[in-house]
Amino acid sequence: MYSERDDQLVGITAQFSKDRPDSPVILLTHDTGPMASAKMVGVNFRTIPDEWLLAPETSETDKQINKLQAELTRLKQTAPNVEICFENQMTGESDFNLETVIYSALTEEQVSKLLERINSTIFPESNFNVQETDDNTLTGLNHFRSLPALFGKPTFTPATDEDIALYKDEQYPDWIRTCEKYLCVLHEHLNELTPFPEVTVWLSNTGTRPTEDTLVTLSANGKLLIIPSEENDEENKLNGPALPLPPEAPKGKWETINPLMQQLNHSAYRVTPFSDSDSLMSRLKNINNSLFSENVNPNLFYYQQRPERPVKSYSLTCKQWRHQNEEEPFSSTIFFERSPGKISGTLEAKVQATNMADPVTKRKPIYITVTEVSALEKAEQLVESLIQNSKANIKFQFRQRVN
Repeated sequence: MYSERDDQLVGITAQFSKDRPDSPVILLTHDTGPMASAKMVGVNFRTIPDEWLLAPETSETDKQINKLQAELTRLKQTAPNVEICFENQMTGESDFNLETVIYSALTEEQVSKLLERINSTIFPESNFNVQETDDNTLTGLNHFRSLPALFGKPTFTPATDEDIALYKDEQYPDWIRTCEKYLCVLHEHLNELTPFPEVTVWLSNTGTRPTEDTLVTLSANGKLLIIPSEENDEENKLNGPALPLPPEAPKGKWETINPLMQQLNHSAYRVTPFSDSDSLMSRLKNINNSLFSENVNPNLFYYQQRPERPVKSYSLTCKQWRHQNEEEPFSSTIFFERSPGKISGTLEAKVQATNMADPVTKRKPIYITVTEVSALEKAEQLVESLIQNSKANIKFQFRQRVN
């Protein structure tokens, strides 16, 4: 008797071959042990092809694992499936290698040259009692003079000495000093108007169920802070810096005393304005409070407490976030200390819900390069704009001398 199973198999085949010498007997095996034994005793054998082999029988542990995996797959197919992606608002891409600038202050020499440019082109007015104007104004005056009984007689009132002294000794010098002060702090205005980068976190529920009692938390890590982006930010960015126009010089002016207007100014013809209680604003305040009830849409996201200043994190909640809808955008402005150099950090989005086994979290690395530049180019543009606006304003004042 053979003690080894491989030897038993070869021995049985050898004995069977001796008992039937006229019949071909071949050992079929896939194991190298029986092959070696067959060679030793002269038994013919053939190797079984791999495709003939059956799959190995699973153990009880493997069966349990397969059952649990099938159950997990089934549960996932009937549960929310949250996906998160990030978008750079400046480029529309998912890359966050950002670049921004910080403006440095003008030097005393630069401010002095800019003021020289202003003083050499915008002169203080010296003629304060011009009685004649352009052709259109003169035509209008002649017309009024021809009908004095109806429209009254035009009368020229010269500028007073007090107004002229105020303009020459205070208003114009004060305006020059105001321009100087503005140029000295121009870099601060420019830095305030330079936008911080914005990022939008897009969330989607592609599962087969809505999420319940959803909590979305956005967090900034490293040397970064965040705040929800304002819808009117673009409107605020349009209000750029500008130097103040020079003061308007006192001028003599034409006035026409109209008898009809004098009568209308009598108390009998006056119209009593709305009192505060009758104003539109007051009426709006009295609208039925039911329009502003605390009922909220369970399918919309609401801030737990919307931050008014940059913070490390903030959260939003939704009672029932519907599935298979459009992506939900959450836009944030990224704040950091504006100083030359490189800044890095991460933005994290985390979604939790009572019917989600585990929260979904995704992080995005952010790299920011801050470059320092001089405010001189912007200052020169402001000075040239001031000169052009001043010329246009003088022409406008000339056309408006006659009331």
